[in-house]
Amino acid sequence: MLRSVLTRLLQFLVVLVLVTFGTTALGSLLPGNPAYTVLGQYATQGAVHNFDHKYGFDQGLFPRYWHWLVNALQGNLGTSIQAQIPVTHMIRQAMPVTLEISLVSLVLSVVIGVGLALLCAFRPGGIFDRIVAGFSSVFYAIPAFVSAVFVVLIFSRKLGLFPPLGWVPLSQSIGGNISHAALPIITLTITGVTVPLRILRGDLAAVLNETYIVSARAKGLPEWYVLLRHAFRPASTSLLTIIGVVVGFALAGSIIVETFFTLPGFGLLFNNALSGKDIIVDQGLVVIIAVVYMVSNLIVDLCQPLVDPRLRASTVRA
Repeated sequence: MLRSVLTRLLQFLVVLVLVTFGTTALGSLLPGNPAYTVLGQYATQGAVHNFDHKYGFDQGLFPRYWHWLVNALQGNLGTSIQAQIPVTHMIRQAMPVTLEISLVSLVLSVVIGVGLALLCAFRPGGIFDRIVAGFSSVFYAIPAFVSAVFVVLIFSRKLGLFPPLGWVPLSQSIGGNISHAALPIITLTITGVTVPLRILRGDLAAVLNETYIVSARAKGLPEWYVLLRHAFRPASTSLLTIIGVVVGFALAGSIIVETFFTLPGFGLLFNNALSGKDIIVDQGLVVIIAVVYMVSNLIVDLCQPLVDPRLRASTVRA
């Protein structure tokens, strides 16, 4: 068990280094010089030189990355080129919005997806099963920014239930926060629910054909008991694995959705930094998102033996 954890932690560190180094390299490939974006196109050569020296753009790729890595290990992600504010401060301000939108939509996606998959398993191939399968295929193929347009049209323009834009922090007003967070959460949930639904629905269909399920039914056990007690746990192994992917899906979708609804989260911060060639902010955001994504996958990997005893036995032998 300890060896398995250490191996995953080593993989975690390797991936984190590669991701952050790739972000640094990508900044070098962007057209133009960030100095002219901040100082203006008529900036003098001396001002540009001082700017590049201040932010390390006059160094090579490896020295610049090493300097950033040393500071990042000390909790310093640098200072924004545009806002002249520490990146950690900007991330702390934007994080509550992204966490709320992502976590709520993630929980709703898993709960609704699991519930629909279980309902479909009661009558495989029935009318409800076919309707859910059809809608899940449609919603799976629709990008988040397209879903956002229809969500605003229906819930804001037609029904007038929620405001289409803006944000109210939870500390100011609970009702206002729920009202402004509803449309982004609905948008992410519509897209995110299809992944656990399709995975669990397919696995349940396969498990329900196993011999021990047939034996349980032959004993006269209720269908709901057979489904929840005998079929759900072995069918949920893939679901647990895919939750790590759904976390990344929610984070990536929140960037698009937050920009669409002008929410002051990671999405708007990332896009503003990208358009302003604020590479230091983008690099700090990439680190936070990569850490959240990899930690969630690490937790999922460690929880898998709790669901599947076969994995638990192989982990103990390792």
